Order: sequence, then C-alpha cells, then structure tokens
Amino acid sequence: MIESQTVSLPLEPIFPLAYLRGLPPSLNLDDRRLLVTQMMGMLENFYAHLPLKQAMLAIDPVQAGRLLLDELTEQQSEVEFLQRLLEIFIRLRDLHTTFALPAPYNQLTAFLPFLIEAYFDESHQPRYIVTNVSPQLDLGKLRPGVEVTHWNGTPMDRKILELAFTTAGANPAARCRRAIYTLTTRSLGFDLMPEEDWVTLTFNDVTGQSELRYPWLVNMKLPTPEAPVTNSALAAAATLIGHDAQSLEVQRIRKQMFRPELIKHEHQIMKRKATAPAAVLRGAVAEETLFPQNLSFRTVVTPSGQFGCLRIWNFEVTDVDGFVGEIIRILKLLPQQGIIIDVRGNPGGNITSGERILQLFTPNRIHPEPVEFRVTDLNRRMADAYQFLEQWRSSLNLSVRTGSIFSQGFPLTPAEQANDTGQVYPGRAVVIIDAMCYSTCCFFAAGFQDNRIGPIIGVDPTTGAGGANVWTQELLRQLWQPDPNSFLQVLPGGATMSLAVRRSVRVGANHGIPLEGLGVSADYIHHLTRNDLLYNNVDLFNYAGQLLASS
Repeated sequence: MIESQTVSLPLEPIFPLAYLRGLPPSLNLDDRRLLVTQMMGMLENFYAHLPLKQAMLAIDPVQAGRLLLDELTEQQSEVEFLQRLLEIFIRLRDLHTTFALPAPYNQLTAFLPFLIEAYFDESHQPRYIVTNVSPQLDLGKLRPGVEVTHWNGTPMDRKILELAFTTAGANPAARCRRAIYTLTTRSLGFDLMPEEDWVTLTFNDVTGQSELRYPWLVNMKLPTPEAPVTNSALAAAATLIGHDAQSLEVQRIRKQMFRPELIKHEHQIMKRKATAPAAVLRGAVAEETLFPQNLSFRTVVTPSGQFGCLRIWNFEVTDVDGFVGEIIRILKLLPQQGIIIDVRGNPGGNITSGERILQLFTPNRIHPEPVEFRVTDLNRRMADAYQFLEQWRSSLNLSVRTGSIFSQGFPLTPAEQANDTGQVYPGRAVVIIDAMCYSTCCFFAAGFQDNRIGPIIGVDPTTGAGGANVWTQELLRQLWQPDPNSFLQVLPGGATMSLAVRRSVRVGANHGIPLEGLGVSADYIHHLTRNDLLYNNVDLFNYAGQLLASS
C-alpha cells in the first residue's frame, strides 16, 4: 500500500509556479519580430558552429526563424512565442548560443526543495535517489538515501529520457546528465517552464513505498545588467569568456538552497579580501581558499594512500593572476605524491584561467587550444576594425581567394602565459570529468589530455562538448555601434542573446579536431555508486587513488 503525504508551502517570500500562468504579455508584435530578426542575423553573420550544426543535427535555424516570423500574429500568446524561439536555440544543442528571456522570466528560478541524482547498481542499471533536502524544510519521509521510482506516475528512466530531448546538451551523455540536473532546478531565463504545477514523487524507504506531492516554487532574484563596453581593451577582456551561463546560475541557486552557510562564508572571505593584503590573508587562511566561489580542497584517504583533492567548481574569475596564485598556494599544502583534480559540473568561465593552470602539473611545454572564426563578411570587417583581433585578420581576408570556411586558429591564452610559471606540483595528477563539464572546463580537460599531463577519469564517457568562445549580442552590438548600418539593436524587455563566435580546435594527437559536439573522451570510466552519492565520492576517489598509485 502506498502511503501519501502532502507538504504545505514554506513561509519564505517565494510563490507557486502556477502564478506565472496568468502574467500579462510584455512584448508587442514589433518586439517579437526584433528578437527573431536579431537571432537570424547573429547566426548568419557570426555563429562559428553553423556549418557543423547543419551537418551534425540536420537543422536550419535561420529558416526556422523565417517560419516563426511568418507565423507571428497578435493572437499568439507570449508564452507560446517565447517557447517557439527558445526551442530554436535548444535544437542547436549549444549552451554558448542561448536566448535569455525578457523580464520577468530572466529574474526567476523554478525549483523543488530537494535534489535527485543517479547511480548505477550492480547490474549496471541507473537508479535515482534523493541526495539533498533543503535544511529549512521538513519533507517527512523524503530524506537523503530514499530511492525515487516515479515522477507523476512516470517511471524515472522514461522521465529522464523525455526531459533529455528538451535540453541543449551537445551529445547524448550531456543531454542525459542535464536532464537529471534540471529535474528539480530550472533557471526560467534560459529553460522551458515545467509543464506541471506540482510534482508527485513515488519513492521507497525502509518502511515501504510512499508518495509526496509538492508544488513547483519560484524564486525571484534581482537582474544583473551587463556592464557597457567603453573601449576596445575592455572588449578584448570581455571576449575571453567561455561558460554555460544557465548552469552557473543553477549552481548559485543550489548553494543558496542547500548550503546557505557557504554563502555566508564566501561573503566573509570577500570582505576580508577587500580590507587586508593578500599576503596577510594567505598566512591566515591555510585551511581555506581565497576563491571560495571557485575552489575547494582537502586530503582524501584511500586504501592506496593519501592524496590531494582540488575541486574546481567554475572558472568564473576576473583576477586570473590571483586565481593561478591561489591554486599554487593550495598545491603546496596538499600531499605531494598525487592529486585528484575534480571538475565535475564545472560550467566554465574565463578561458585563460583554465589554460594557465595546466603548466602547474607537468614539466612539458603547454600548447593552448587555438580558436577560429567562421569566415563571414562581418567577421572580416570586425577583425579589420579592432587591434585585439589582429591575429585572425590576414587569414579572414585571404579567404576571399582561398574559399576557406574558417580562419587560422590562435590561442586566447598566449603561449608565454601558458608557460610562465612551470611545474609546481611534483606528483602525478588525474582529472575527473562528467558531461556537465562545459566550455572553459572543456578547454582545460582537452589541454590536460592533448598535452599528455595525465589520465582522465569520467563518470560519463565525455565532457559536455562546449568548444567555443562565447560573446553576447550586447557586446557585438557595442563593437558595431560606430557603424550606422549595423543590424544589431538593443533587445526588448531586458532579453539577452549569446553565441559561439570562435570555435576551439584541439592540439597534439587530436590536432584540428573540434571540441564542439564531441567533447573530451575519458581514458577511464567509473560509474557512480550509491556510496559515492551518499558518502562523499568514496568509491570514486578510491578508484582515482588506485590509478595514482599504479604509476
């Protein structure tokens, strides 16, 4: 017999998802036309992966935009329009090339106050268990460790498969991993609204089978306006980004929901950094990190010995020199015989921060991953206009005669910066990846493999396969602002768009192979176990320890 529970709403200043169903429209017909034409112009003139996506996915996003334009009417609901436009972006399977919805959606996150993750049993079948519950709530029998079997009556395997088709994951592993990741947390600025207003979970615990019904809730955050680009130097810095903005947002929301004490600790560290010299701080926080939003570290004890563990949560840093210096400091505190670098779930950030730390783990010279422009008239004219794009200028202009599809490739991290420190850590290093690793994290994993630094362990077969440098529509608009004939305009309602402008290709034995859609393949596979999910990755780290000790 199934025991059913109903949980009442918490008292925090949040509201049920159902409230959004009745919101009045904020975009008129001209606003909607502008959004579609801006998307089409960006894809045609700047999108690096357009030929690859047309070939790999058999799609034509520009034609899809034309059809959407032709079907626009005053009678079409705003939600239907936004969903149609969002689906064009989702079908690109490219988390660099995104549409962030206008207000109020870009200020909202839909969530359920628990996390569900997957592991593989002894028969290599996936199982789904609750791994975290919001500490502010009592959800009765729904506690970490219970196995979830059904979602609104649908078996969990089928629910994950259905949800995977609505994600922008670049390969099957990424789509499946992202389906699990977005199962209970969705940034409504980037993702489709949940179809249901509430969820009924069926789960097993020690007392038998139970059900819990809980509504989707919505949390509102203050919008973060994009800083204006005022000169070419600032523009150059803004073009070094490679991240999955949606996952960065979800990462932040989950920390607030499940580990609020970490947010408080981060604020304390940031306040201390603002008031004390870095040298003083480094002497005072030996067991802490000066980059708590990006890093954590510890020593892990395994049957094969003690090893260092460096967790890189993201590469979203502005002080790259300080970030590299902090990792050097941490490496000297950890056991020196071997280190586990865990980048699972890392959605990227500043590309140079990911590539500059590779040198710390090898005596060999690092060759950074080059990036290429797709050859278009506007890319050629942009390279002619800006000094920071000078390296790509010649090959873009030669393409008129050669017919090349892409420019020459040059790294965003200069070779001298990628090798300005050299090896710091003397022991062997392994990297742990999953299919949520994206963008700068893919650059890092590819560089680790292509430069033959050490083996890669995957809990999925590949990384998330985001191989590009991402620019926003607003950055492009400001770069083209001096041209009175530019098609780029301010987007209505606070909406934003971004796209992959320069694609990355690999070096070494993988020379010339694109990262996008393929990702970095693991050298060894470890399927997560129940013990991994509930006991701090114990089996995963034991496996990594065996690998480190075997050399």
